[in-house]
Amino acid sequence: MKRLIINGLGLLLILYSLGQDVRMFWTAGSPFSTIMVMPFFLLDALQGSMLLLAKAPRIQGKQTVVPLLAAFLPLFSPLVLHRSAVSFPTVGVLFMVASVFLGLWGIMTLRTCFSILPEGRHLVQEGPYRYIRHPLYASYGLSYLGNLFFYPQSSYALFLLMAYGFQIWRAHMEDAVLAQLGEEVRIYQAQTGMLWPTFRRRR
Repeated sequence: MKRLIINGLGLLLILYSLGQDVRMFWTAGSPFSTIMVMPFFLLDALQGSMLLLAKAPRIQGKQTVVPLLAAFLPLFSPLVLHRSAVSFPTVGVLFMVASVFLGLWGIMTLRTCFSILPEGRHLVQEGPYRYIRHPLYASYGLSYLGNLFFYPQSSYALFLLMAYGFQIWRAHMEDAVLAQLGEEVRIYQAQTGMLWPTFRRRR
């Protein structure tokens, strides 16, 4: 029941994101802006689809508060934003493009193992997971950096730092749950970076 409720909340969050994508699509001021919105819509749609199709986990963590905060806290970022005369949109766009394509690569590889709560199904080592254990959270970090270049404000930077702290906390929780799947997972975790490649030799 808990998992069903959390997944339902996750789907509501994704539907909200899809609504925002559609709004940006229709209000985009240029063809370039319109094209930029499309990958974000695809990413949100894929996440919603994979959450609906997610397999039942073999192992499920007991933590709920931190994963929910990690997922929903970014929704409140507009509360700390204010108008700024300075921004670096070109750099911001580069980070956002890198973010969305890493996210797409990650979710298309993870597929039905995608979840809101820390859960263990089976070890995924293909695609970006060959190099880092949490490419989706890495993509969130790139997105946060991109947004910060659009809105270079100290209050926003502190908010995003706190939000990403919860993402890293959630990643540690997922590692602990996945480690219970067996020795193969623990070896993979020892040889692979959490959010960026370690360039250690894989056996």
